[in-house]
Amino acid sequence: MDAKVLGLGIATIDYIFVVPQFPKPNEKIRCVEFEIQGGGNCANTLTTLSRLGLATEIITKIGNDNIGNQIKETLEKEGILTKYLIQEGRNHFYR
Repeated sequence: MDAKVLGLGIATIDYIFVVPQFPKPNEKIRCVEFEIQGGGNCANTLTTLSRLGLATEIITKIGNDNIGNQIKETLEKEGILTKYLIQEGRNHFYR
């Protein structure tokens, strides 16, 4: 029987800003790079295991909005099964 990993936890989208140095208090600096990628401890762990060849599945709840759709699409592209993913409501940042 093949090993399967079922993760229960958070799946998010990370917004990564690269800056030339750590800002001083009250200092404004511009980022030199920006990237959007999947995040969340559970999703990141399952992504790593999936890339190593293990069968992975996630139990989590995400919003039924564009960000939720992006999270689901990212998980599925990484080979993580989303059968137990609950998608309802909206992301709390966009009420």
